Amino acid sequence: MQRTLNRKVEIIVSLLQPRVVPKEAVAEEKELEETKDRYKTFEDEPIVKGDRILLKNILFKTNYSYIHGKSRKDLNKLAKYLAAHPEIIFKIQGHVCCVDHGRDGINLKTGKRNLSEARAKFIYDYLADHGVAKKRMRYQGFGSRFPLGGDPKDDKRVEILVTYVKKVKPKKK
Repeated sequence: MQRTLNRKVEIIVSLLQPRVVPKEAVAEEKELEETKDRYKTFEDEPIVKGDRILLKNILFKTNYSYIHGKSRKDLNKLAKYLAAHPEIIFKIQGHVCCVDHGRDGINLKTGKRNLSEARAKFIYDYLADHGVAKKRMRYQGFGSRFPLGGDPKDDKRVEILVTYVKKVKPKKK
């Protein structure tokens, strides 16, 4: 019995200095928390600054930045809506799940750890190809930094954050 107790190893880890979180990351996390419950569909009216549109039926091939064919119908509907509403300025935000320490997933097409950004860029390019002006859009990947806290599959998502809505001038008769 005594010999088995001598065969264990204990590893104790302690931080000598507190971890410093960049101010931008704190601001982004605060912004996400404040608007977390404000998800809309893009057909909801009115769309206002700060709204988040969750693209639920846009499904990507596992570990790649391109969509399944069945997702094209919903993406075409979104592109048509955004092309018809040029007053909406927005960011396309990509998220992945199941990666430690806020890291991003590996895009198997390129071998780079930028899967969330590559997926957001795919949506950006798709919308641009379908009539949405590039100057109205930005894209960015967040990796696994902002999980929703539920089912991990919900953390694999692409969102549209409305950053500005221009005032629409009434048409003259």
